[in-house]
Order: sequence, then C-alpha cells, then structure tokens
Amino acid sequence: MTRATGSAEGNRVLDIQRLFVAGAQGDERAQQEFEGLFRDAHKNVYLPSFTSDEREREPTIRKYLKWAAQDELNGTEEFGPGRLQYVVSTRDGRAAGMSYQNVIPGDNFSIAYLNYFAVRPDLRGAGEGRRLARGAVRLAAGQAKEIGKPLGYVVAELDKPTPADAGAGGFYQTSFGMGAPVMDGAELAPYWYPEVYGQEAVPLVFGIAPVDGSREMSPDDYVGLTGMVLDDYASDPDVYSAEQIGQIRENIRKGVEGKRIQIAPFETTIKLQYPAFS
Repeated sequence: MTRATGSAEGNRVLDIQRLFVAGAQGDERAQQEFEGLFRDAHKNVYLPSFTSDEREREPTIRKYLKWAAQDELNGTEEFGPGRLQYVVSTRDGRAAGMSYQNVIPGDNFSIAYLNYFAVRPDLRGAGEGRRLARGAVRLAAGQAKEIGKPLGYVVAELDKPTPADAGAGGFYQTSFGMGAPVMDGAELAPYWYPEVYGQEAVPLVFGIAPVDGSREMSPDDYVGLTGMVLDDYASDPDVYSAEQIGQIRENIRKGVEGKRIQIAPFETTIKLQYPAFS
C-alpha cells in the first residue's frame, strides 16, 4: 500500500491515515507517529490557514478518521464508498502542509476530493504547495489503483472567485489550475455544514482538474463529477440532509446549464493563488 513519497526521512509526503489504521491494528509506533504528525499539522498548518467558520473541529476530524479506518478494517462502507486520506508533507521532520482528502470511486474512474489543503504560513511562496499537491495526487492515485478505479480527476471546494477572475472562456481559472463554470451568486450551489456553520449557506464552487490532459467539459459531465462528491456527502446525514443534497444537485445543474466549462490539467497548471494554497 502506498504510504509516502520522497526519499529523506525528514522531508516526506505521507498519508498519516495509514499510520492511524496501523495503530488501530496494534502498532504502537505507528500510532505514536500518527499522533505527533496529526497534532503538528493541526496546530501549525490547519488552524492558522482557515478561519473558525471554515474549519472542522478536531473531534470531528478524528471521528471521520476513525470511521474510515473501521470501514477499511471491517470491509464496510459506512463512511462511504471511498477512502479517506490525511496527507502531510514534512520538512526537517516538522509538518509543512496538509491535505485532507477522499478518494471516491465511480463507474469507470476515481476522483481525489480535496476537503482541506494548506501550507504552513512560514513556508508559503517557497514551492511547498506544489510539492504537497503533487505528492497528495500521487498518493490518491495509488489508493485509486488499489480500489480498482484509476484516478481521473482532482476535485476541490473553492471559495467563489470574484467576477474579475473569470477567464475569457467563461470559466474561473482557480487554485491548482482548476476550471469552474461562471455562476453568479443566485445560481451558486449553497453548502451547509451544521457542525461548523449552523444552517448558514456558504458560497463555494467545485473546482475540477483532470489528472492528465486539458479538455472542455459538458454540463452533464460536470454534474456527474460533482454528483460523486455529493454521493459521498450523503453517507453522513449529520452533515447534509437528503433534502439539502437534492437542492445542491439542482442548483449545480441549473448553474452550469448551457455554459462552456473548460478545465486545465493538474500537473502543468497548478496556480496556488490563494494564501492557504501557496
């Protein structure tokens, strides 16, 4: 099973969820390493990178890690059909960046869904984001191969860019070089996070990047890809109700209807424009 990328022990990109699973199986050393890296990444990368109304509480993240580990060990899909990864990059043994992500299988391919992605503040602008991003995608691709559905796309929730960020082709060129269709505020799909936001609608948009090759995406394809993420959300009714999921699907469908959606390849156009992605 793919666990890490990078050669130097102090400079790695690894999925610490693998350590968590090993710890659950009685490997005390793996459990200790997980705790050290998780706490370091949570305190020094995650908390400084997201405001209190953007981030999950630590007990919630731990709940998901445990839930996903139980699924893997028991061969169940209570957490969902995919696999959770908590990717951490290190420099000199310290957490330098983190990507909390899901590898979600579809009929013909998998997607890597990035829930949270951030770099330690003092390392931003020094290429750490690119190293983390590429390592995270390699780890996701390895997990997708194990599932039996090769990795096709990287998907992320992105803060809605301003209209000035819209490209001439009718799409936003956003973090990671991802393309997202132009949608005004009225058409943007609302998202609810009861444990973080109460019932407040948060204006986010899905960014999508193919693992290889630049292409134009049809509205139906966009709806299908985002639907894979929503199917994963639906596995936890504490986050979204069935009614909310249905409303999000309809808002996305209406938002992209008749629009040209152009997306750019992940590896060649990582832009990392926003502070947490730098």
